[in-house]
Amino acid sequence: GLKVCGVTRAEDLRACGELGVDAVGLNLWPGSKRHLSVREAEAMRFQDALNRITKRQFASVDKLYSSEDQLEGARAFAEKRDPVWKGR
Repeated sequence: GLKVCGVTRAEDLRACGELGVDAVGLNLWPGSKRHLSVREAEAMRFQDALNRITKRQFASVDKLYSSEDQLEGARAFAEKRDPVWKGR
């Protein structure tokens, strides 16, 4: 399948849906040139579009970025170690 990464504009997100791509990615890491904040992704209705493109419901950006696993992932990255996932 085809995945388009680094989407930063709503019109590009819509085009991905119209063209039938299999997955779309966005970058929430502030150090990236293609960075989007969580609020910018919400304003693009990224979550709704992603669910339509993939035909399934993913966890919301807010849920992903307020979870223990998300915090563990960031800590592990900063500490240069493998994360210990807890599924929450």
